[in-house]
Amino acid sequence: MDFAGPFQGSMFFIAVDAHSKWPEVHALSNTTVQRTLESLRKMFAAHGLPSQIVTDNGPQFVSQEFAVFMKNHGFKHVRSAPYHPASNGLAERFIQTFKQSMKATVNKGFLVNQRLSNFLLTYRSTPHAATSVDPCMLLLKRQLRTRFDLLRPDRTRCVESKQAQPGFHPGGGGGGWTPQSKCQDIPPLFYT
Repeated sequence: MDFAGPFQGSMFFIAVDAHSKWPEVHALSNTTVQRTLESLRKMFAAHGLPSQIVTDNGPQFVSQEFAVFMKNHGFKHVRSAPYHPASNGLAERFIQTFKQSMKATVNKGFLVNQRLSNFLLTYRSTPHAATSVDPCMLLLKRQLRTRFDLLRPDRTRCVESKQAQPGFHPGGGGGGWTPQSKCQDIPPLFYT
């Protein structure tokens, strides 16, 4: 977990799941302990309590209020070494990717929250370099539906249209399958 910003008029609270690489990003107007804990409560409500979190030594994470929150929720808190951000490398690398993407879309006419939502959907549904699997598959055990899916044929509609063709009568209403003629006999093939 870490903060990115101030960046494009906001501070961003960032958390990345170590197993699935699923990112959570919350835009905050300020980075007080109360706002940080509010964001954590939202994450925990959606995904459950972690067993461990890794943060830097920011004032939000070393406060007495955060220590009480941590104790009440039963997770271990690991702090990275001071002045050594690589100790929190997963979050730091994600922040670089996040900032690059947000900068690249700044002139597209969307608000920050719209660009953030588009980025998260894309990131969560793209195979991660470390796992070769989409974060959504590892966390949710399913694919997220994206605009890319509109280009693929809808299998349900294909099956329903095939079933609606003459020759198929589900439930026996109409006699079941109608007999079809055999096209041709194919002799057995032998390979030597």
